[in-house]
Amino acid sequence: MNPGFVLTEMWAGLKSNLAMVFSIVLVTFISMTFVGVSALLQLQINEMKSFWYDRAQVVIYLCTDYSSELACPAGTVTEEQKRVVASQLSSQGFRPYVSEYYFESSQCIGR
Repeated sequence: MNPGFVLTEMWAGLKSNLAMVFSIVLVTFISMTFVGVSALLQLQINEMKSFWYDRAQVVIYLCTDYSSELACPAGTVTEEQKRVVASQLSSQGFRPYVSEYYFESSQCIGR
């Protein structure tokens, strides 16, 4: 087969269907862009997951003198309630999930 003839016929076909060639190139470009963006997003999500996985923090607010009566109808937290919370956090069930815990006072430091 004559390569010159094949190239001439191919060029003639491309010129006669220029709109179709343009649309195929455009659709291919857009689809490859979506594939690239999704791959980059997946890599970024994995990086963020590995960064934040060990840094999760949970805050539990106990009732204080400044808490509203609607939120704390029983009043302020007692030392016994704090001990129960501490024993639950250090129990066997929470040990794989809780590396450390501490209680902060509601009193301002430096007064």
